[in-house]
Amino acid sequence: GGGVGSADAPNLPLLIGTLSYSDSGGTRRHMIRGNWRYENTLESRPQRFELTRTLAAEEDLKELPKDGVFSGSFSMEFIVTNSKGKIKTKTRVIMETGVKITFMLTEGEPKTYTVRGQGNNEYGAFELHGTATKVVNEDDPEDPAYNIQLRKSYATEPLEETPQKKSKDKKRKYSGLGSVEVINSEELPPPCKSHDYGVISLRGKLVRHTSPNLGFTDVTHKITGVWANSLEFILKDPENKNGLCNAFQYEHKTSNGSDSFPLSGKYTGW
Repeated sequence: GGGVGSADAPNLPLLIGTLSYSDSGGTRRHMIRGNWRYENTLESRPQRFELTRTLAAEEDLKELPKDGVFSGSFSMEFIVTNSKGKIKTKTRVIMETGVKITFMLTEGEPKTYTVRGQGNNEYGAFELHGTATKVVNEDDPEDPAYNIQLRKSYATEPLEETPQKKSKDKKRKYSGLGSVEVINSEELPPPCKSHDYGVISLRGKLVRHTSPNLGFTDVTHKITGVWANSLEFILKDPENKNGLCNAFQYEHKTSNGSDSFPLSGKYTGW
């Protein structure tokens, strides 16, 4: 998927939901429930999230909002390819614990609070920031619920730089094309500079295929690989055992028999 914002704008998870209370099953809780998606990705489908806090006996159930430590989970879709090449979408549930959330009344806006939070999950440490606005319920003016909107940003240590080996690739010479460098398919070039978190990263291989077709030579330039919310997820788990990476493919086809490689142009894919 791609973002619709500027290249420098972080594509943060956006959480939209409701802060309310529950006393079902004999458990008194404050709950934040709703859906999340990537803010700057049109293709990002809403997925569920939930954060809850169990109240002590002396706490007022209807006192909202109130600072506290929440725990919960969110759903994360990812794509896998089976041995037959079929693509399937699966969902994992990511657990979150020890999420400290505070609410501060916004000056000049008696029904709006500034929300701040911090916690951890398997992706790393994260921060929450956003607003909570009082729900206007004409049928129940005493309803203490709030509409809440939060953005989540992850923090991570910088990746260690891996020394790059000197390329032993040879150069081929083509008539009229000068010298064209051949990329060794076993040795990937270093990735471009990327944000540590909040920006989708793609990593893969570029190959060139040729096939004769009615006297012409069809040439296909294909890029295949995986993408994730951070380049670090790909580098730490190249076999995708944790299911945090997704497959992607782009290709460019031409029948002019050009020997240029790599070839600039319009690529299509998924």
